[in-house]
Parts: sequence; structure tokens; C-alpha cells
Amino acid sequence: MKNEADNAFMDEAPEGFVKWSTKTKHLVRHAVLEAGVSMSDVHLYGAYACISKGNYTPDKKQMMDSFLDLEDYEVAAVEAYINRVTEREAAAEVETDSGKSI
Repeated sequence: MKNEADNAFMDEAPEGFVKWSTKTKHLVRHAVLEAGVSMSDVHLYGAYACISKGNYTPDKKQMMDSFLDLEDYEVAAVEAYINRVTEREAAAEVETDSGKSI
């Protein structure tokens, strides 16, 4: 299969946010778990905002404050961006004969 740039999936994170990569996803989940809070969108987006600013170990209050500092359009942009990337990632998975996803 030949890969061509014209057919590549390209997306950019909303302004002020880092790319939603596997590493970023793990950092966000780690931050939420370490803070001992639920995996709600409020905490996830708050942690994502903190991590995007270089705070890799935000506490519960920092996550909430970061979320509350976001404008409604920013929350919508982050949500839409993460959904697009996640949907594309899921669509790109291939199941092998052994039943494993790659």
C-alpha cells in the first residue's frame, strides 16, 4: 500500500493545546488517576489544559481551575478535536487473523 500525503489524516490541536498523541493521552490519564478524581470530561479536559501548559502533575484544584478558565468555544473545540482523533485512531485499527488489533 502506498501512502500519499494528499490522503493522510491531518488535524491540529486547538490553539494553546498540545497534540493529542498516545503520550499525551497517557499523561492525561496518569494525572487524573494521581489526583484521585473521576475520569469525567471536566477532569480530563482540565488535565489536558494543564499538561498543555507544562504542568504534568496537576492536582484536583488545578484541573478544575484550568477547566473553568476555558471558554465554551475552547471546550467544544477540545472535545471535537479529541473525538476526531479518537475516531480516526479506532478506524485505523486492523484485526489480524489471530484476532489481535494492531
